[in-house]
Amino acid sequence: MAESRKLWTEPFRLHMAPLWPCPSCLEGRLVLVKDTMRQAEEAASREARQHFAWDPDWVAGVFTCHLRCNNPRCKEWVVCCGRYRNVEDSNEAGEPCYPSEFRPTYFQPAPPVFSMPNDCLEEIGEAVRAAFAVAWSDPFSAANRIRTSLERILDSAKIPRSTRKNGRQSRHSLHARIEMLGRKLNDKELHSMMMAVKWLSNAGSHGADLSVDALFDGFDLLEHVLRRQYDRSEAELLRKSKAINRRKGPVKRSSGQ
Repeated sequence: MAESRKLWTEPFRLHMAPLWPCPSCLEGRLVLVKDTMRQAEEAASREARQHFAWDPDWVAGVFTCHLRCNNPRCKEWVVCCGRYRNVEDSNEAGEPCYPSEFRPTYFQPAPPVFSMPNDCLEEIGEAVRAAFAVAWSDPFSAANRIRTSLERILDSAKIPRSTRKNGRQSRHSLHARIEMLGRKLNDKELHSMMMAVKWLSNAGSHGADLSVDALFDGFDLLEHVLRRQYDRSEAELLRKSKAINRRKGPVKRSSGQ
């Protein structure tokens, strides 16, 4: 994943907000507009204040804030909400303090966890963006949408979803379709990565334990699958290198290039 994992999985503080990528222009970064931050202490936290052993780090609740793209040609707005809790720390003077740490659970529109290759089909991109949208609030749904993106990658590779056998239509499992693609392309690495994504997405389908960190492992692998299938930049560089090697020097370009 091009972005640091901490950008997506770690809580943040008001003066150290992550710079998530903009979902609109994909070039700028989302900057927290600090005066839009709103915090509301939850009922259980308010009740806990009556306890004789109460400490400020017991405080917890919900928050909302606005983010804005720092690209002057874009300036897209994004709404973020989630949960916060106070943590024990010390200030520059060494005195105890209790800053809030914020953990997002929802963005609208959601920032892209990774950028998709230009040649990626829109129906695949649509499924991947749907996974991004619920990654923080519902990892199980995100895993299911990752599974949908795998099915659409296989569709684009002309791997059949079913076959006719004994006069009846028999549906192929995702596992079987990935095996077919591996044989078709003779690409063991692609086959291995797609299988790993499938096993992680199964956790979403079957209600097994699925952490946010495991979900982002799935995003890491899915990004590599998409680049292997749809990123033509490496092939173009290989073509150029062959042309340069044949000429043993620079390749002449037409005036239109």
